Parts: sequence; structure tokens; C-alpha cells
Amino acid sequence: MTERSSLAVDATTPSGAPGSLDELKARLAARSAQLPGRMRQCAQYVLGNPSQVALATVAEVAAGAGVQPSAVVRFAQSLGYSGFSDLQDILRKRLTSRATDYRGRLAELRHGKDVSATTLLNDFAETAQISLDRLIREVDPAKLQQAVTLLARARTVHVLGLRRAFPVAAYWHYLFCRLGIPAILIDGVGGMILERARTIAPDDVLLVATFAPYSDEVVTFTRLVCDRGGQTVTVTDTVLSPVATMAAVTLEIGESERGGFRSLSATMCLAMTLAVAVGEARDPASKEAL
Repeated sequence: MTERSSLAVDATTPSGAPGSLDELKARLAARSAQLPGRMRQCAQYVLGNPSQVALATVAEVAAGAGVQPSAVVRFAQSLGYSGFSDLQDILRKRLTSRATDYRGRLAELRHGKDVSATTLLNDFAETAQISLDRLIREVDPAKLQQAVTLLARARTVHVLGLRRAFPVAAYWHYLFCRLGIPAILIDGVGGMILERARTIAPDDVLLVATFAPYSDEVVTFTRLVCDRGGQTVTVTDTVLSPVATMAAVTLEIGESERGGFRSLSATMCLAMTLAVAVGEARDPASKEAL
């Protein structure tokens, strides 16, 4: 089936267009395996940047997703919307109660010409604040507690994150060690990363951080662990992440960016939250400073 014919099938779905971001996520997650390439790019960008998409033009969304503007419109129509503006409406609902002018902020981040160190500091701090605000609004408390419970029961926590996600994995490993929680950092030294999947026992848990573009090694490693019956907690950017459907628990997190440099502020905040909450769940009396 061609991309265009696949979209035509989606556009006539009797269930109608999603009426909220949660419904949109569920719809796309259910169709993730059938999404053509450009539609998957649109879906990943929209789910990873809902606040920006709510206030952006079609051209800006297309540039962010790496597709043509017409693909963004077809993506919206494939979900049952009459056009891109209808898709934006459900995303704008999330912003109506906030006084912050995100359009002005994001325009400044995208188009500022001054690249002095002070300006970059201000811009990156602003980007981090937007990411942290989004984390507070969008984190699923039930999934967060489920992840903590699973990790707290693990004999050993195996931590994996490569490329941009490596600092997250390294920080988890540091925190777990300081809290006295048995933890192993899977760093791929010696080219033996996939072989280490066999060392994860049934009563261990794999804790993964991965973001687009996803590392093939991380995806393969996670699949190997899950195929052997292992349990996985994943921190990733959208429900369309290739590891999302494998994990026992998936925590989605969207980071803002400035000039292509994507923040890790919210991710590191979530990483600290997970580690400390797991430490408290395992040993409430432990108050060692981190």
C-alpha cells in the first residue's frame, strides 16, 4: 500500500478525530506499526513538541519534522481532522490556562541573531524552563509510581543510554551507587554491549533512556532483554519510540530546543526523581546526601 492510499484509509476512520492530546497519543500508538515514513516523522515531532506545534505555522512544523508542508496537512487529515488548524486546536487547549507567551519565547529561541555567551546562557536557561514546565504538566503520576515500584523490587538495575542519552544513564548509575542500590552501567566498552543482555536475570530490571534518532544498539539490546522475559523501564520522547511498546513502563518526556540543541534539563530532573524515589522505596531510613 502506498503512503497516500494508507492515509486515505485513516482519514475515513469511523472513530473520528482525537479530541485531546491523550487521545492523539493513543491513536498514534495503535497505528505506529502502519505509519509510513513521512507520517511517522510528523507524528514523532508533534508528540515530542506539542507546545511548539500548537503555536507554529505549517511550514515551521514541516521544517522541524523534516518533511514538506503538504505532508503535515495530510498527517492531520489522516487522523480525521479537516486540516492542520484542527489538530492545533487540541494542542492549544493545553496552553489556554497559562499566561506565558510561548509563541514569543519560542520565536526568540529560533530567530535570535546574537550568539554571545550571555545570550546563549539566557536562551538555554529559557529552554530548560519550558522543558521543566512541560514535565510537571505532562508526567503521568501513575506510570511514575509504577516505574518506581518496579525498580525498587529489582535485584540489580541495569542502566542503558547511548549518545545524547549517555549522560542520563551515567547520572542514574551514580545516584544508584550513592544510594546503595545495586546498579550496572552498560556502556559498550570493548564492543560487548549486546552480549551483556544475557547477564540480566529475571529479577533484574533494565532502565533505558533513548531519544530520536534512536540508537540501533539500544533498540536491539532492549528487544533482546524483553524477548528473554526481562522487565524494562524506558524514558523516551514519544509513544512512537521503538522501545516504548517493549517496556513494562514507558515514561514520555519532551524537551525543548534552541537552534537544534535539545535540552536535557527535564530528563535529568526526572532521572533524579526516579533514583531518589527508588532509594526511598527500598530504604526509607536512608538519607545520605547525593
